[in-house]
Amino acid sequence: MNIRILSVAEVEATEAALHYEERKPGLGDQFLAELDHALDRIRLDPRLLGPVENYTGPHELRRCLMHRFPYIVVFLVRSDEAVIISVSDARRRPFYWLERLN
Repeated sequence: MNIRILSVAEVEATEAALHYEERKPGLGDQFLAELDHALDRIRLDPRLLGPVENYTGPHELRRCLMHRFPYIVVFLVRSDEAVIISVSDARRRPFYWLERLN
């Protein structure tokens, strides 16, 4: 499946990678590699990944948990693409990205 990433989600990923790189050289690259792995899982079959918990809106929203980092990739499933809505810290306030669905 095709993947499209919203620019705000790209910014979130870049900021997270920079944060990790500041903590330890090379860790930012490891974060981006793990993000690529998450995107590959989404691309393979987005409907195999879990729905966004406690979301009751009209969209088919799913999430992919990153394995090594406390981040969640939230995406919208459409017939021809998966749209990455957010690359968010799992400890951040939930549903802050809902306004991006409009």
